Amino acid sequence: MRTSGPALRQWASHHAIHNAAWHEASDALAAAEKAHQLSDSEAFSRIVEVFLEVVDIRILIHAREEESDLYQEWLEAQLMSSAEMNALIQDHDTLRQLTADIEQAMIAGREQEVMSRMHRLLDRGASHSQHEEAILRRSTEGRRVER
Repeated sequence: MRTSGPALRQWASHHAIHNAAWHEASDALAAAEKAHQLSDSEAFSRIVEVFLEVVDIRILIHAREEESDLYQEWLEAQLMSSAEMNALIQDHDTLRQLTADIEQAMIAGREQEVMSRMHRLLDRGASHSQHEEAILRRSTEGRRVER
């Protein structure tokens, strides 16, 4: 039974979902960098909180939706290999771990580490999105992977 919606199965809408989330997170990162450069710890904390909300609501919930049934569907349709599925899930796990690392670094007051983890999260997310969208293109083109 499908729990994720049809938008995840279409390249254009899936790409739009990714794009919107990454733009929001990138905007928050840019604002955090500015606050950090100005040594405005209060603004920095508020902005990082917004960044974490964006990651949780727009990225990690999306990841759970993909894991709930989309990846299995792609595997069964031979749109990806089990190694690709495992790599995509590992990416999601890395995003979750980076989010936890950011939260812990904020508690400890390590702003530079927060910035570094935010950059790593966005970099990993961008490459992950490209991988997923390549699989969706395969689907559109009717290409299958060898088992």
